[in-house]
Formats: sequence, C-alpha cells, structure tokens
Amino acid sequence: MTKSKNSPAPTSTELVITPFATALEHPDGLTSAVIAELDRLMGVVADLQASSHADSTIERYSRQWDRFVRWCSAHSLPSTLPVPVELLMLYVADWATKDPPPAHATIVQALAAIDWVHANRKVPQPRSPELDKLRRGMRNRLGVAPKRKAAPLLLTHLLPLGRYLLAPTRAQVRDAMVIGLRALELSYGEITALSDSDATAISPEKFELRIVDRIVTIPLHEGFLDLGRTLTQWLELRGEWSGPLISRLTSDDSVIARPISVQTVRSIILKWARRANVELTHGTVVNNEEAIMLLQNALALVPSNVRNMACIWLLWAGALRSDELVHVRIKHLSFDESGMTLTIPRSKTDQEGKGMVAFVPRGDHLETDVVGAVERWIELLRAAGANDDNFILCPVDRHENLCLFAEDYNGSLQPIPAVNGQVVTDMIRESLRAARIEGIDIDAFSSHSGKRGIATQLARSKVDLSAIATVTRHKSLQTVKGYVEEEERKTTSALLNLEL
Repeated sequence: MTKSKNSPAPTSTELVITPFATALEHPDGLTSAVIAELDRLMGVVADLQASSHADSTIERYSRQWDRFVRWCSAHSLPSTLPVPVELLMLYVADWATKDPPPAHATIVQALAAIDWVHANRKVPQPRSPELDKLRRGMRNRLGVAPKRKAAPLLLTHLLPLGRYLLAPTRAQVRDAMVIGLRALELSYGEITALSDSDATAISPEKFELRIVDRIVTIPLHEGFLDLGRTLTQWLELRGEWSGPLISRLTSDDSVIARPISVQTVRSIILKWARRANVELTHGTVVNNEEAIMLLQNALALVPSNVRNMACIWLLWAGALRSDELVHVRIKHLSFDESGMTLTIPRSKTDQEGKGMVAFVPRGDHLETDVVGAVERWIELLRAAGANDDNFILCPVDRHENLCLFAEDYNGSLQPIPAVNGQVVTDMIRESLRAARIEGIDIDAFSSHSGKRGIATQLARSKVDLSAIATVTRHKSLQTVKGYVEEEERKTTSALLNLEL
C-alpha cells in the first residue's frame, strides 16, 4: 500500500530523556539564574526531607547523637560514619550498666538517633545478628516499663491552683494598701511606721487605724476604694505575727518582718501610676479618681498567671502533648456559647498534618472553667497587639510584659517562634510550687500530666473506654485501658472486703 503524499509524517511517542546528572555536567544551556533557582530548590528538598520527622523528634535525636559523640571523645574513640557495630554495642553496654540504669525506651531512642544520622548522610546503618541479640538482652535486663510515670493532674489540683492564679499576689495587695493609705492622705512616714497593733477591727463593718495624732476609720466596704476588704486580704496574706503592718516582701512573694522604706512607698505609687498611664497632679498624693485607676491596675490579674492558667487548663482538657500545646496559635481556637473548639494542625500521631479537632464545653466554676481561662488570656494577647498567627504560649518577661514579636533578617516584625516543650513542664511545676499545694511531689508532674490527668479523671467518673479514647485521641484502646485499670484497682480490690 502506497502512502499518500498528504499523509502526515509519523511522530515518535518515545521521549528522549537525558539523565539529570549528565545534563548538569554539561550546563551549556543553563543560565546563572537557572542554576541559582536549582540551588534554591535543592534547599527546599532538604527542608522537606527534614520534615519527615517532627521537630521535637529531631531535637531528641540530635541530643542523643551529641551524647554518643561525647562518649566517643571521652574514650578517645572516633565517631566517624558508618559507626562500627562493635563500637555501638560497647556504647550500649556502658550506658545500660550505669547506676541507676536508663529506661529501656531511652536507649532505644538513642539507637534510633544513630540510625537517623546514618540515613541523613546516606550511609548504611549498623546492623548485625550480634546487635539484635544485644537489643533483646537489654530489653530483658532493663524491662520495658517506664521508670517513672508522670503524676496525673486532677481536679483536686486544678481547683486550688485556679484559686491561686486568679487571686492577686501578696505584692499586689500590699501595693494596693499603700495606694489606699496614700489616698487617705497618710504621709510616707506614717505608712512605714504603722504596726499590726495599729489596725483594729472595731466591728464586722469597720477597721480603725491608729496614727500618731489621730484615728482613721476604714469601712470594710468603702465603695470605689474598698480599702477595708483590701486590708482584710492583706492581714490574711501577711500572717499572724507582731511587727510592721506594711512589710517587705522577697522576690518569691514571702513576707519579711521589716517595714518598707519611705522610698519604697514613693516607688510603689509611681510604678502603678506609670502602668495606669496616670500623670499624678499632686506629686505622689493621689485623689479619689487617680486612686481608683491605680488600684484597678494594682489588683488586676497577673499576665503570667493568666497565661499559665489558660495553657495548663488547655493542656489538661484538650489532652495535649507539650509539642501540640506550644504550637497552638490564636487562629486555632474558636469560641461560641457552648464552648471552645481547638484545631490541632499537627501532632505526634498525625505527622501528615491531616488535623484533629478537640471540643471543650464551658464550665460552671471560675476556678476550673477552661474556656473562660483561655478567653481571658486571648483578650490580654489581643490587647497587647497579638494577631491570629501568634502562639498562645508566649514568653512573659519579669516586668509582666508579653513578648509577642521579634525582628527578622529584613527588619520586619514576626511572631515569636514556638517555645521549647520543656517550658510546659517548668510552667506546671512552678505554678504548683507557687500555689503551695500540700501533699504532692511537684517533681513528679510534667507536661504529660495533663493528658494522663484527664484520662484518669474520666476513668474515676466511670466514663466509657471508647469515650475516653475520643477525648485523649489515643489510637490504641489498650493505652487508655491502662488508666482505667489503674483506677479500678483502687476500688475493686478484694482486700477491701477485709477489716484490716
């Protein structure tokens, strides 16, 4: 059959592909701009590959690798790649025989970190039957149970902790007393000279303050100043001991049985005037209107306490891990009349970022209302200029200023990066310590106390196993079952039938 002259020439469906490496060896057709773009894309590739693990996992792996390098250096051994299997076994043996020995999970993590370094450098990972045998022996010798479980954070802890965090500190109440006494036209010297014996409750409604040449009556409910109630608070916080009425305080808010100085009186007045943006018209003598503004600021909730309450309560009710909490931004929270919805964009069990949602209903009690605690903190964040991209767990400096933004390389202000997960454990322990809750081992609490605490609290309330797993977002019911069984042992033991 002859071809028509008008028939189109046959086209090949096969693509001619030049190997990428070969193409780059002969970059005749590549401009400097294309080469720069390829370099940029290689950097993107490296970043995306690094994202195969969570940031917290990479941080832990880096610490474990640093430990291995230090061990090699201490024993005059090279830490070059690939790590010889024999060297790795010596490292594990030395660590596993320490006193006290590490947890089995810690050594497993260390070995995974060494594998991770090999994989990143595209070096074969150390493997051998002898190493596998060592792993099994280590597992049998150390056991797989955790060395110490985090103490569960329960409502019995949150209630007194909430009362503390919502109350003014000793320093705040003392400063309010100084402002109120100055508003009553007491001089610096008269304020510093007051003794506990000079304050007398003459009736359920009135206090008398004995000054050198006069007596000042203070009603317990004085309306705008309410100095009587403030004095009652101060006497309770001050404690029962003889000495100056307005005493000094230590940095941790403890009372010192020494009077404040005249200079301290002046400093207190001026400090709260600055914070209230009040320009005093009569030096440091305050009129009624000025006193109200200073007192409102002096007795306002402490920003760091508001933050701690919001974050600890959210950690607990949201059953969050520390790395989940530190990455919660304002935009991840939404509120309505029924409660609060939290979107968790990424977590340890959701590396692909599919996202998970937690709902927390509104509470009836101020001290344990999670939604109210978070709303108060968001309001402070917004007032300080925070936007939707700011993390809710932001630093607060020693002057109670919120640290929200930092300059980038271009001089633009960007939200402060997420803090380290260890901050969560420190925040919980410091708050419990400051609240002076008795009968607890504060060092037993950690960032895992929230997730473990809500699971334990629900188990005590006889909530169904699957319902608890829904709240805690555990994929395995076996993990949740451990919390339930731990509580059931305390109430179903046959030994309870004995009259011991």
